[in-house]
Amino acid sequence: LDVVAEHFLRIRPANGFVDSTTDEILARLRADLAPALDAFVVNTDEGPPYYHVQTVGDVAAVDQHVEAEQFASDEAAKWREELSDKLEDHRDTKMWGTDTATLRKIFGVNVHPVWGGWYAYRALVVLRGASAKNLPKPEPLTFLSEQDARRILSEYNLRHQECLWRDLSAEGHPPE
Repeated sequence: LDVVAEHFLRIRPANGFVDSTTDEILARLRADLAPALDAFVVNTDEGPPYYHVQTVGDVAAVDQHVEAEQFASDEAAKWREELSDKLEDHRDTKMWGTDTATLRKIFGVNVHPVWGGWYAYRALVVLRGASAKNLPKPEPLTFLSEQDARRILSEYNLRHQECLWRDLSAEGHPPE
């Protein structure tokens, strides 16, 4: 946080503050990494190319990826069908097209155990010159109850702009 405040006080950017701060932090990181690491360091919000950062969080096991299909009960199947019906009615065909499967698709989302959906991955760092053959793949995180996961998926797909999906519980963020 000090780096962000220091950057703002020094540069006083009129716009693009987040990207300029991220770029400065990444430039410092690039300078500090040994050349032998052959580091690929990129601001994931500037592109193309663009990187699917939800995959990065899931693979690194720092957040939980939630998909509607992971819930197998009859009640969950009914919930999925009802949500898909709402999505088909709600989505604008000018944006989504007329394909029924696309209009009914429930998109998955990632949520952090502390910050819920109130976070972003701003950088990707790949150390091409490093080897970690014995590094175990971390176990995926699973911290949401089925009820909260289904609420988050519903809010994310139906009213993402209201940001209610970002809260870890229906009572707000964080859950008590």
